[in-house]
Amino acid sequence: MFSKVDVNGPRALPLFDFLKADRAAPGDAAANPIKWNFTKFLVGRDGLPIERFATEVSPLQVEQHIVAALQQQQPHTAPTAEVGADTDVDVTSPRFSIIHPTSPG
Repeated sequence: MFSKVDVNGPRALPLFDFLKADRAAPGDAAANPIKWNFTKFLVGRDGLPIERFATEVSPLQVEQHIVAALQQQQPHTAPTAEVGADTDVDVTSPRFSIIHPTSPG
């Protein structure tokens, strides 16, 4: 189990700022907050976010996206960084999208 952490605001963990940054206003990760529990992020083998899924999206709806990501060719090099290291990371990714639940029927 993990303890409760901030995912939005000035005390948000850097991981969540990184995951939200692709859809945020330039320089402002708070412009795209995580709205509720169970927001899901799919991260590629290269360490970059591929998709963001709304709370209402079921794990079964995410499965096809996970399978597609696993079928993509593995990159030749993976990003490396030490936890807590002072590293500039380019979090821009044109592949990143937000998935909302499909409407019934």
